[in-house]
Amino acid sequence: MGSPDRRHEGVKYLVVEDSEDQLFVWRQLFRRAGMNARFCTTAQAALAHVSGGYVPDVLMSDFYLPDMTGVELMEAIRALTGPIRCLLVTGNRDDDALLAHLERTGIAIAYKPIKFDDLEKRLLDLVDTMQLPKVGPGHSSYGGLCVTPDPTRDLLIRTP
Repeated sequence: MGSPDRRHEGVKYLVVEDSEDQLFVWRQLFRRAGMNARFCTTAQAALAHVSGGYVPDVLMSDFYLPDMTGVELMEAIRALTGPIRCLLVTGNRDDDALLAHLERTGIAIAYKPIKFDDLEKRLLDLVDTMQLPKVGPGHSSYGGLCVTPDPTRDLLIRTP
């Protein structure tokens, strides 16, 4: 991992993962990558952050959470915030109905296992679809765009 990518500047991430071990690893890797992120182990904790005023630009969530699915969480947060970029992390590759739903709702997907460099690239792909507040050349105001996942670019995530 080299120096932090400048595209992370000004971007707020919310990461929801129920595995404490995985969350610990991601917290370290996100910090080293220069990413401004908050981390939660339940959907309710994530909703509390958003209800308390933390509106992420990118939401990354595991599919299986103890209190709801990652998709349900993404839909609940979008109901509170409006359109935000979402990346669902799952090991389930065989659910065609889930894939169709994700495509319809503009939720990107990444498959476990994954290397952090590949995960960061996938998150930056979502960031690149955003229009951020003007902070320098090449930036414009936020427009609330949604992304459609590209099934040819699915990535893998490995949990310890």
